Amino acid sequence: KSFDSEPVQLDQLVAISAEHHHFNASKKNVEMQLLCNNASVVGNFGLLAHMVSNLIDNAIKYNRNGGQVVVSSGFDHAGCPYLSVKDTGIGMEKHHLERLYERFYRIDDSRSRDTGGTGLGLTIVKKIVDLHHAEIKVESTPGEGTTFTVTFAALE
Repeated sequence: KSFDSEPVQLDQLVAISAEHHHFNASKKNVEMQLLCNNASVVGNFGLLAHMVSNLIDNAIKYNRNGGQVVVSSGFDHAGCPYLSVKDTGIGMEKHHLERLYERFYRIDDSRSRDTGGTGLGLTIVKKIVDLHHAEIKVESTPGEGTTFTVTFAALE
């Protein structure tokens, strides 16, 4: 399937998505920090905005009261544009990480009742990442937080 592609400024995308989540973050006393450099990718703005929104939403949802979410973008050491969402939340055990993108996969059903959601957010994120020929990595430490990093191919 093809979709409309255009140059997308990651910093603008992040700013718009962060603004949409400002209320939920402040309600939970979560500080949001944006550390975005001027990186752009070619892709579908709407899909990429949905991806960023899901990642920020999870970072807030699974954070602790008074926690922090840091959203950054720029270029990695290989010159590839990237976007990263890091939180100081509850984190995850290693054995959960490979199943995160499965439809309806839940780490803890009781926690899901508290936070709401359908169990599809990360499945959708992965699909959008794949459509953009990008790569997603997750690092997580229980009790310390989680970082999702999406890396795009370097622009020619």
